[in-house]
Amino acid sequence: MITYVMGDLFQSPAKVLVNPVNTVGVMGKGLGAEFKRFYPEMFDQYRVLCETGRFRVGQLHVYRTAHKWALNFPVKRHWRDAAQLSDIEASLQKFAAVYAEHGMTSVSFPMLSMGESKLNWQSEMRPLMEAYLQPLPIAVYIHVFDEATLNRNTRSVAAWLHGTPQPIAFDKLWRDLLRLIKRKTDFVTADGTPFSVTQDEKARSRSVVLVKAGDSTYLSESLLADLWHYLRGAGYAQADNMPSGLDGCADCLLALLGELDYLDTVALSASSRDDGEAPRTGLHYIPPTRKDEPRIAQLALRSDV
Repeated sequence: MITYVMGDLFQSPAKVLVNPVNTVGVMGKGLGAEFKRFYPEMFDQYRVLCETGRFRVGQLHVYRTAHKWALNFPVKRHWRDAAQLSDIEASLQKFAAVYAEHGMTSVSFPMLSMGESKLNWQSEMRPLMEAYLQPLPIAVYIHVFDEATLNRNTRSVAAWLHGTPQPIAFDKLWRDLLRLIKRKTDFVTADGTPFSVTQDEKARSRSVVLVKAGDSTYLSESLLADLWHYLRGAGYAQADNMPSGLDGCADCLLALLGELDYLDTVALSASSRDDGEAPRTGLHYIPPTRKDEPRIAQLALRSDV
């Protein structure tokens, strides 16, 4: 299944991050320059492969670290050339053929060849990507360019990419939620609807109460735990794929939980924004990483696939 994401590819929950490249060993600007900055050892491997003629269109190069894998994905032969649909299709064919063999369980793509290419996204690139990626039984994210990523904190992103994720237990989420609603009880949904949240101290089991337009909704600990279990595993959550029992108050939960440090709101869609379908607000779980982790270049393995 494909999900379109209006957010930073480098903070994706996917295991594999796709870097569109040429086959002459140059990552001069754009997304490639960012990959080169975050994974300099990967760039060195890629350059050697190109210089020795061992990396061509239709081949892939995987650079593995403990947290993320960078996948060099050829979309053109020379950096001066315009991307060709046939070259991109060859790389998509290769990915679809080998992803399972190499243990790729989730992947984030940018919108391929949307920089200097003359290829049309809606009539050429999107149908091609969806033809190969939609049938795959793994989570596939296609990241729509977001100008906010131009101002990313590169030091923070690099630390996250090279750190060790520290999963957040539900008990911590619960404590953080209670601290939040002790500081403030009034919130606003994405469409501007006000609501309030308080702890239900009279209930035998832990729960909170949402009040919107005079209607009260009681959210038990077990319901919130189900949501947290799903969100920790998926990384992204939309209103329509929340656990049963939460769909009626999903807009409030998105606004409420989005105020926690390790959760953020994100625009998600089943189709690209050019389709006319408005993206929906969702949640993005970004687990903290252990800050004392050194860079793990010594654990990185080269794999030519």
